[in-house]
Amino acid sequence: MDELTDALAKMAAIESRISTVENSQSERLSSAGAVDTQALARFQLQMITRLKDIRTAMEQSGGDVVQVTNERNALQDENNQLKKQIERMNYRINHLVKELEKEEEKHI
Repeated sequence: MDELTDALAKMAAIESRISTVENSQSERLSSAGAVDTQALARFQLQMITRLKDIRTAMEQSGGDVVQVTNERNALQDENNQLKKQIERMNYRINHLVKELEKEEEKHI
């Protein structure tokens, strides 16, 4: 869920940066007297619509991220348990081999 929160925070930062750029551009253009306010409004509307669509898509896919994260965590736990089991079995095997070698030496 942290990834979704981070993504939403980045989206908000991008929206803020776009707004700042648009404001600075409009100030520059208005000082030159060549502002097409309708074109600027259309552009802003398009950008806001696209950003909202992206945010909606990210929120909808957020459940998938959580599910994948939970599955990954479960698999990591299982992997750790299996590693411990392998270590125990290797220890037992080594111990048995040493004992077998000792017994074989006695009979030689």
